[in-house]
Amino acid sequence: MQQRKVEREEKEMSEEDKRKEEEEDETVLVDAIENMKRDIDRAAEEQFALQVEEPLEETPVDEDELNSYLLLSANDSTVVLETGLEITELVEVDFRVDCPTLTVGNVLGGRASVQVHKEGARLLKGRRLILDHALPYDSGIVGAQVLDPYILLRLENGLVAVVKVEADEEAAQAESQGKDITSALAFGESLMDEYGGGLNGLDELEEDESIPNVKVTQVFVTDVHMHGFVTAACLYYGPFEKSRFADSPVSSTTGNEDVASMEEDEEEYLLYGKIEDQVPMSVDMEEAGKRDSLEEAGLLLVANREGELEIFETETFELIVRCRRFYLGPTTLADEGEAAGAVTPDADLRQDGGAPRVVNLTMAPVGPNGHGFRKVPVLAAVFQHGQVMVYLGFSVPEECTKGELSGRSRMRFRKIVCDDVVEQRGESIRLVSFRNVGERAGIFVTGKRPFFIFADRGYPRLHPLRIRPDSEVTDFAEIHNVICPHGFVTVELDGTVRIGALPGLDDVVLDSLWPLRRINLRCTVSHFAYHAQTSTYGILASHYVPQARDSVRKSIKEFSSQVQLEKEKGEAQGLTVSGVEEDSADASALGTKDPRKFTGSLPTLMQEKHELRLYRPDTWELLKTHSLKDFEVGLAVTSTVIDVYKVSKPAKESPRAQQQKGEAAPSLFATSVKLRPKHMLVVGTGYLKGEDSSSRGRLLMFEVSKQERFVGDQKVSTFQMQLIAERELKGQVSAVQALQGYVVVGVGPKVEVYKLVEDEIVCCSFFFAQLFCTSITSLKQYVIVGDMFKSISFLYWRDRNKSLNFLGKDYQPLQTYATEFLLHNDDLSLVASDGLGNIQLFNYENATVAESRGGTRLLANGGFHLGSRINKFQRVRAYGNMAEDSKGASQQLTMYSTLNSGLGALVPVSEKTFQLLSALQAKLAQSPDLPHLGGLNPREFRKFRPERTSHQLLNQRLLDGHLLLEFHSLDAVRKKEMARQIGSNLKEIMSTFQSLDTALTRF
Repeated sequence: MQQRKVEREEKEMSEEDKRKEEEEDETVLVDAIENMKRDIDRAAEEQFALQVEEPLEETPVDEDELNSYLLLSANDSTVVLETGLEITELVEVDFRVDCPTLTVGNVLGGRASVQVHKEGARLLKGRRLILDHALPYDSGIVGAQVLDPYILLRLENGLVAVVKVEADEEAAQAESQGKDITSALAFGESLMDEYGGGLNGLDELEEDESIPNVKVTQVFVTDVHMHGFVTAACLYYGPFEKSRFADSPVSSTTGNEDVASMEEDEEEYLLYGKIEDQVPMSVDMEEAGKRDSLEEAGLLLVANREGELEIFETETFELIVRCRRFYLGPTTLADEGEAAGAVTPDADLRQDGGAPRVVNLTMAPVGPNGHGFRKVPVLAAVFQHGQVMVYLGFSVPEECTKGELSGRSRMRFRKIVCDDVVEQRGESIRLVSFRNVGERAGIFVTGKRPFFIFADRGYPRLHPLRIRPDSEVTDFAEIHNVICPHGFVTVELDGTVRIGALPGLDDVVLDSLWPLRRINLRCTVSHFAYHAQTSTYGILASHYVPQARDSVRKSIKEFSSQVQLEKEKGEAQGLTVSGVEEDSADASALGTKDPRKFTGSLPTLMQEKHELRLYRPDTWELLKTHSLKDFEVGLAVTSTVIDVYKVSKPAKESPRAQQQKGEAAPSLFATSVKLRPKHMLVVGTGYLKGEDSSSRGRLLMFEVSKQERFVGDQKVSTFQMQLIAERELKGQVSAVQALQGYVVVGVGPKVEVYKLVEDEIVCCSFFFAQLFCTSITSLKQYVIVGDMFKSISFLYWRDRNKSLNFLGKDYQPLQTYATEFLLHNDDLSLVASDGLGNIQLFNYENATVAESRGGTRLLANGGFHLGSRINKFQRVRAYGNMAEDSKGASQQLTMYSTLNSGLGALVPVSEKTFQLLSALQAKLAQSPDLPHLGGLNPREFRKFRPERTSHQLLNQRLLDGHLLLEFHSLDAVRKKEMARQIGSNLKEIMSTFQSLDTALTRF
């Protein structure tokens, strides 16, 4: 026993020793691993040192280019404002504040600023005055412009002086080395101008030791006796073609050879002219790209009292372009050379006191800012009568040279058609160029009808700035501030100062007549309506979604079962159908021999899903969505005010009493009481299930509401969209429109009127149209119904007995796309568009007119071939002089949209205006001075094209607005001549165009 006990103790001791040894080994291993990790971490830290990220400081956009001061000039003083987080007025400044300021700008790369007033100019660095320069000649300054490093001064005596402000590099270098230097601030000797004139004996300016590295030099002065009295001038720096045409070699061909070539190919000669006058068609692409990209150049533009325009280069002040008949406003401006003598105004213009005087002139590079965008030179001028002309500069290829063009500039300016201002003096209109407003460079035109000039894609576009009708913008300036980056400031006639901004390049497209904003909704939009009460948009949209797995499996099984049954049926009858065998083979290829026992993988099938979406227009946030049923498509939507009715239960009577009266028991829906109206979205739908199923549709009514509440100091809006009533109809609802508290819909060939009784939609009237309703338009109690093939019908709604009454229709075949009313005073016309790209104007006459067939026929009093299919008309309010008629009622015009993304308008005018414009259109169509688009004759191209040649218009009451606007492209002499031929004057025609353009101004 004792021995076993000893053995057991020895065994336990040996096991304990082994355990201790193992623990020691593990400890050593752990220490080795930790030491290894420590060495690895130390090596990693030495090789890849960790850098602590410093917190980023919030800096404003373009901090170095932010504007520091804003100067407001009054009639007898100047107010200096400091622009920062707040705009505050400064009192103790070195700016001159006891007189009006003509202009202010930056020089020396933004390190200094220049203030120009009537008596001279001041050079400042921040608030500190560097130089106060008085004019060295007895004449006040009437106009100025600052374009670093030049300062343009236009004097009262018709003199123009250009001053150059630059840094003295030698003085700056000496200052950096710590040497004691003195300033070199003085006027140099006056340079002789192009004609040998000049001003001599300019006094030297006193030196100022506080600015050792600035030098101001008089570099150009015009002479009043040689150049003529200068009425407008400006500086320009941007793309410009300074080269001239080279001397063309003398042609060796004689007249006999030309006649011989004409005899050989007479048709080609008559069509294209001489061979040497043509531009070669094979042009190197690299050379063509070089021609398109113009080099940067600095220019001085001068317009004198004789109506001439001269362009000088600012480096050498060499005359580059001279146009002697600039006052006429020709279609193309070109260099006329220096050999011709003085300009003699035409006889018509001489009666008016000589050539029209240019009172304001500017030229600037216009286009978007940023890499990859190209700017174009745009020239704008204002004449004394308020006429504004805009020209686009371009370069003529060298291949177009002729003998008489040798030595002349290759630069040309093409006139852009724009509206003329005739109701204010030209002196009150200013042209202001800006470098960066909304990421764009352009020109702003002040006045009663101010507008911007942009060129996003190389072609100038004019976009008006909406102001109050009784107001006028007197000045404009760009501002770059922390609060308003790259914005602008306008000053109105009553002293109101407004600060605004334009959307960027990615937000709005301005390369069109109207601003365009693209919004990515990630769906296909078919119809939309604006809900005015909540300021939201209801949109019928569709998008593709993957079909559910169970639905795919079910459809495949149904298809396979149908194929198998058709195959068995064909074998039982002893027939072989190749199509069935192919379908069965396709079904078997899916993974099973028996198509009814499908177990293979399912393909991904996409299904088009239609829904009604609710968006808010400020942020375009998706607020609510209502999905339609499978195979249901939204066909129409409208926003309207619907009267809601409540059922009132009638008093109970015995059946015997009802029998004695001889009347049936009244319907519960007929005895309803009218409640408060509701603003709703009404949707018409249709099911597309193929030809095997009957045509069905639904009429849905949604109530949209908006609730506002405050969360702290922030106002939060909540929107709701609820389906309150629906009704299934026996046909597709292709058109929906409001009708005095009711809803009129087009269901196939029927026109039905519904009302809302509590939560049910009840039909109260109907009218059988012709084949299929494509559009319905209502105005008070009148209704226009457009048919797919049978033109339009005119109906009248009588609320007394709840009935639709037929008034008249057009008996000619017409594939109607859209319909609308056209209102002017007490006249009512009907407008319809068709599938051939035409617009027709109809009128309803009483039975006394022979052509009306007893009052049942609509008379076609106008037809116009637009060339595009119009799918929507919309009546909108007119602005300007046409906003109200003689009785004070608001006027309306009819806008339209086409299927190729076009927008336009039909503007009703008075009979007197129509006769004037009709005569003017006839003269413009016959004018040889107007090149028509595509070489198309406007009379023939715009002629109404009916489906049947026997269809004739009774009258033509539609005019071509595009052709009428070409009147602005004519020169002044041709305009006056054409106005005299039609028995009118230029002022009356321009006033008419201004009224039309103001009525069309929407943005």
